[in-house]
Amino acid sequence: MIHDLILYKNINVLKDWCVDFCREALDSNEIVLILSEYDSIKYALNDLNNNNFPLGKMKNDGSLVIVDSKKGFYSLLDRFVGIIIMVKMLLTRSETRRKNGVTVISDTGIFFHLDRIDDLIKHESMISSTLSNMTVRIICAYNNNDYAHLNEGQKQLLQYRHDNVVSID
Repeated sequence: MIHDLILYKNINVLKDWCVDFCREALDSNEIVLILSEYDSIKYALNDLNNNNFPLGKMKNDGSLVIVDSKKGFYSLLDRFVGIIIMVKMLLTRSETRRKNGVTVISDTGIFFHLDRIDDLIKHESMISSTLSNMTVRIICAYNNNDYAHLNEGQKQLLQYRHDNVVSID
């Protein structure tokens, strides 16, 4: 498992990075899950479509999955459920379809919008403890402004839970 944290300054920077990263993962025969918060699903699909991704094929064969982060992390009753079950289902799909693993790009903005930082910390801990021996890359994307609202202890914990912390411009 690879578990990285990226810091981005605005949605356009994240979009550009995401398009390139998705292309790399899909070219490597991986399944890609995008959990979108700051960018709507419609706009995320448009960005990929405008960059010559064969969206119909990828969606139909299950190699690209885009989910609103609220639906991915929370139940209909607004309880935190996390993404572990979804990732494990995609890992099973990856094995049956002879893929090389799963890449998850998760925009963490939902936790800040809902003021549910405890759920964010729980999420990061669950990933580290549950998926450690699996063929998965988890990229947790943090907007610089959101990240700045965390206290030093929370930032240290997040840095500890990730393999790399990278700032993209």
